[in-house]
Amino acid sequence: MSHSEAPKPGLDPLIPLIGDLMFLLIPVGLIWYCDIAGNFTGPMSRGGYVDVETPGWLVAGFGWLVLLGIFIYHVFVAGPVLMPNR
Repeated sequence: MSHSEAPKPGLDPLIPLIGDLMFLLIPVGLIWYCDIAGNFTGPMSRGGYVDVETPGWLVAGFGWLVLLGIFIYHVFVAGPVLMPNR
């Protein structure tokens, strides 16, 4: 066996990407199920209570703003995940 072979990267570069994809589930869920999320009324944590429904377009708009924020963060702050500087 030769020791001149370069080690394979494995899944190490994908771990931040997997975390980001899991975080995307929240805004995508708000966009896809905006009417269901907006129709929620009832008790909340810390003794709060929601008694007015939120319009679906407002819930979906918030989901799109979160997605836009994630995009801006990755383009201008974090940089590319899968193509690091060499």
